[in-house]
Amino acid sequence: MNRRNILQIALKMIFVVIFNISFFVISGIHHPVSVWIAYGFIHFSYVTFLFAPKLLGEKSKLSELGLSNDTISLTYFLIVFIECLVFIILKMKIYKLCLLVNLFITSIYFIILIVNVLANEHTITQNTTHEKELNYIREGSSKLRALLDMGLDKDIYKQVEYLYDLIHSSPAKSDISVYDYEQKVLELINTLSMNILSGNMKDINETLLNIKINANERNRILKTMR
Repeated sequence: MNRRNILQIALKMIFVVIFNISFFVISGIHHPVSVWIAYGFIHFSYVTFLFAPKLLGEKSKLSELGLSNDTISLTYFLIVFIECLVFIILKMKIYKLCLLVNLFITSIYFIILIVNVLANEHTITQNTTHEKELNYIREGSSKLRALLDMGLDKDIYKQVEYLYDLIHSSPAKSDISVYDYEQKVLELINTLSMNILSGNMKDINETLLNIKINANERNRILKTMR
């Protein structure tokens, strides 16, 4: 354990130490059950605030809720701390109200936290899917753009430029049904690059035609799915 970790632990323990010293010095050790319930929930909420976000991860605001797990846990701790201080000051003989209030707040906290985690996972999945969908257009366009910079024959240049425009303007929203067409197009672009280097016009024209056919078929299928 390095010095930084030790300092972080010490910093986190300051609240616990100060709170406990204040609690026992000011009010002693003899309290009704409601006070001990409040005392316990303050510690529980603080531990939750410290460790729940780290266990669940995702500090950033990924989901539509716009909330991080840190923010949710901090809010829970502050609410419990203030509410429990009231119960500690009141020293109610009947403990049920204190228990029910804290159970209710804690339940709401865990519900919001779980919903936020699920929403974050959904957002991550959507972002990953979107990146995969853009890969066809991004990779295909960049490879064709590189070919256009190779000083091609005028006729070949026009055909490659047409394919570049075709793929660059293709629907970004993809589907599993067109995955094979996308992979075929990308493979054919690699083949086209090798054909151009070899200078075989027959293979070049054949590959250009196959790219056009597969790219158009991919776009046609996606347009019919709208």
